[in-house]
Amino acid sequence: YQQTFSAPYLGVNIQSAGDVGVPLLLTLGLRYSPLARGEDVDIHHLRSLRFETEGRNGTWYGADIKLDFGIDERTSVKLGYFNQRYSEILGGMMVTDLITGARSYYGGNAAGLDHSSSMFSLGINHEF
Repeated sequence: YQQTFSAPYLGVNIQSAGDVGVPLLLTLGLRYSPLARGEDVDIHHLRSLRFETEGRNGTWYGADIKLDFGIDERTSVKLGYFNQRYSEILGGMMVTDLITGARSYYGGNAAGLDHSSSMFSLGINHEF
C-alpha cells in the first residue's frame, strides 16, 4: 500500500527570543492548503487486484513548534514537534484485475484517502 500526497501551501512562522540564563528561541509555524492532492496504490495479492485512487482539492494543515536552547556561543540543543493532516480527499478509483488485465473505473467520489502524522525531534547544533 502506498499513498502519495502533495500540496502548495501558505504558511507563517512566528519567533520569539529570550534569555533565562541561556539564550532561547521559540518558533511556531502554521501552514494551510485548500489544494491538496492525493494518490494511492493498493495491491490485494490474494484477490489479484490493484486499486488506484487519485483525488484533488483536499485540505492540508501543518503546525510545528521548535525550541532552541543555546548552550554556548557555538552549540545549541533543538527540540521540535511537527504535526500534519490531510483531510479526506475524494476521487475516482481504477480497479485492475492482475490476472486478466481487465480494468474498471469508478468515477466521482468512489474512493477517499487521508493521512495524519506527528514527529518529535531532538538535535544538537555545533558550529566549527
